[in-house]
Amino acid sequence: MQHPASVYSSLEIAILASPLGIVLLMLAVMPLVTPRFWERYEWTILLSISVISIICSYVKLPDFREVMHHSLVDDYLPFIIMVFTLYVLSHGIRVRIEAPPSTLTNVVFLGVGNIFASLIGTTGASVLLLNSFLTINKERQHKAHLVIFFIFMMANIGGMLTPLGDAPILLGYLHGVNFGWSLVKLFPIWFVSTVMCMACFYLIDKFFLRKEMEHVGTEDGQGDSEKYYRKFSISVSGWKNVTLLVLTVVTLFIEFQGVGIGSVTIPCTLIRNVLLLAFAMTSLLTGKRDRMDFSPFSDVAKTFLVIFITIAPVISILDINSDLIHAFLIQMSDKADIASVYFWTCSLTSAFLDNAPSYLMFFNIAGGDADALMGAYPSILVSISSSSVIMGAITYIGNAPNLMVRSMAERSGIKMPSFIEYMAWACAIILPIGVGLTWLIRWMYC
Repeated sequence: MQHPASVYSSLEIAILASPLGIVLLMLAVMPLVTPRFWERYEWTILLSISVISIICSYVKLPDFREVMHHSLVDDYLPFIIMVFTLYVLSHGIRVRIEAPPSTLTNVVFLGVGNIFASLIGTTGASVLLLNSFLTINKERQHKAHLVIFFIFMMANIGGMLTPLGDAPILLGYLHGVNFGWSLVKLFPIWFVSTVMCMACFYLIDKFFLRKEMEHVGTEDGQGDSEKYYRKFSISVSGWKNVTLLVLTVVTLFIEFQGVGIGSVTIPCTLIRNVLLLAFAMTSLLTGKRDRMDFSPFSDVAKTFLVIFITIAPVISILDINSDLIHAFLIQMSDKADIASVYFWTCSLTSAFLDNAPSYLMFFNIAGGDADALMGAYPSILVSISSSSVIMGAITYIGNAPNLMVRSMAERSGIKMPSFIEYMAWACAIILPIGVGLTWLIRWMYC
């Protein structure tokens, strides 16, 4: 996207960026301070801030229409259509698993789902497997940590290996990064982060399970403990949706060519969006008439609409000053460890501004040339790719499936941590993993 050369004053930058800051602050604080008021007026308040952001952008940005078109039509619309399609198709597939709710069962489940996420996407894997995971652990007393690690593993880390897995890697592929590059270059990062996260989960879940078993033995008698030793069985239904899901994955992978009709050319993005919606509508029209709960998807769609509106002027300002920012990052690193600087700055934005636009922003700051980044500067591209995927787990709004999983878990009766409480969990687990990955990237690529 081309921007006119312009310089904004500090006041103008503050005016354009403040709606985004207010939105993020409210999402973090208001549910804790005034939960009932926020539950009633959340969307009225957020949409009002969005309108203010649009007005400020219209007044201050000379390329307002282009900025908003890029954010809403080019970025948000394909993003939410993909999420909607995967949500609908995954809901039409039933995976029933009977297994003991042991720590070993949960570790295996998260490990297999982690790999599965790179094949059908973090959104598809999360929606498809969450209910089965919760069913396995339905007798467990402590469940919040199970969902938290599900978000870490299934909704974030698992999407790192292919462009089909998570939005940042897909954006890299659409901007010229080879399809197999992520599998080869990011595999060590994925493996180390997966092992570290699963080790943390093993220790924490073992602790909670031991407390539950002691309670069963002392309070309820040994007979009730048989629920912890069920035999394993699995069944899958909804094969029509499995076929549609495979077609969706292929559609996301294929780079369509624009179709010309007379003097009009239909862009490839429109073709892909129409196909995805067709798959979703086929599932809705030909599936069982059971009422599908769209509330989790609705929560994601509305929250990220507000974020994409308020983040648009911020990304515009950053794009205009990308050369200055890149020079500043090099100066920060003292020309020695620029990869680590990119890793942690991209981590910060991915956690609070959504990982997909954060990836694209730092990809452009680094030059936007996929061949150069893959060839001469692989450490920078690895840092941007891995940090945007993994550090999207730091907050509920860092990646769309995070918010969706939380909403689905709450509707299943699980009391989930607040925005701040979840961040505390994520910082305790994910940030040490980030430190280890920083060292690994420096050792492998610098």
